[in-house]
Amino acid sequence: MKIKIKSIILVLVCLLILNIPYLSQNMNNMINLVIESFLLIYMFTKLHTKHSLKSNIYVLLFWLLMVICTFLNFKFTSRTLNAFVTGAQYFLLFYYISYFSKKDSLQSVINLLWKYFLFVILIADFIVILSGGNGIWNQDIVQRYYLIGNKFTVSYYHMFFLSLFLAQNVNVKRAKHRNLIFFLLLAYSIFICHVIDCNTGIVGCLVIALVHLISFRKNNLIEIMSKPTTIITFFVLSTFLLVGTDLLLNNQYINNIFGKFSHTSKLLSGRLDMYAITLNGIKAALWMGHGINCTLVQDVLSWGNPQNGLLKMLLDFGIIGTASFLLLIYDSTKNNRNNNKQIEYSMLAFVYGMIICSMVEINLSGLFYLGLVLLKMSKRDVQKNF
Repeated sequence: MKIKIKSIILVLVCLLILNIPYLSQNMNNMINLVIESFLLIYMFTKLHTKHSLKSNIYVLLFWLLMVICTFLNFKFTSRTLNAFVTGAQYFLLFYYISYFSKKDSLQSVINLLWKYFLFVILIADFIVILSGGNGIWNQDIVQRYYLIGNKFTVSYYHMFFLSLFLAQNVNVKRAKHRNLIFFLLLAYSIFICHVIDCNTGIVGCLVIALVHLISFRKNNLIEIMSKPTTIITFFVLSTFLLVGTDLLLNNQYINNIFGKFSHTSKLLSGRLDMYAITLNGIKAALWMGHGINCTLVQDVLSWGNPQNGLLKMLLDFGIIGTASFLLLIYDSTKNNRNNNKQIEYSMLAFVYGMIICSMVEINLSGLFYLGLVLLKMSKRDVQKNF
């Protein structure tokens, strides 16, 4: 059976998302750099780059600012290389997904991604179940790891898998049957999240189901939710709402009420310590940040991170870098005519699920950008003649 070059390219692009936990960051960077070099060479020598580069100008801008913000802090070091490799990953995701969606069809890209993620998830879940959720212990980090990463990575793969199911034209004649299969997959994904003890993943899966139910009723609410201003406003406000709520709970009188629950008090105290360090770090490098993967919180507390996707973005890349990130979201979610509503709403559900999870975790990485570019292409006219 002849394997199409498109299939090879898209699999390589998906492999960029994997960050193998058993290897050092430098080793992961080198593996990704080899793959990215091949994809960039193929892009410039074999493909029509002019149109696709122009249509992906915002992800190019974000990539450039990631490198600049990191270079200003670390010069020519492995950290700057990491920024280059990570930014290239996001750019290549956008470039090749948009290119093949225009050259062939977005649905053909969705179908290929479905097969890839089905294969990966089946193997990963086999290890999860076989190990009883214990995975493989890394004694240095004291964290459970599975085939594709830690428990959060496994959960996010399941969230994306659910959205891919909703996005593809499966051979199910009636919507009720299709929904039945979806909710069976939802129950299975929640079960896996429970086995690996990832409540964040359970919440993310439920958010995807909720957005799907809203879209299935075809009311005005889903149209409002799909507007770029709504998505960005929700993203920003959810961050401030969480931080503000934690600060409120730290009020002396309210804290006295919760103080009797020592576990809650300790969790709140630890989170507030991380927020305080993060906010001070953001103020110290307000415009350009501290560079990619800033370890300020861990350096001070010997553990932890900002515990919030948007705060982490501000800490790493400052206001300028974060503004370019939000501009990328705006460009990817702005409405155009001839939308593919089925794919649009399924990827919208994934984006909202990841935004909700980012309130308490650092998850704005490869999978988020993959969902974002699929959402972008669902809102664009698909050109058959390319």
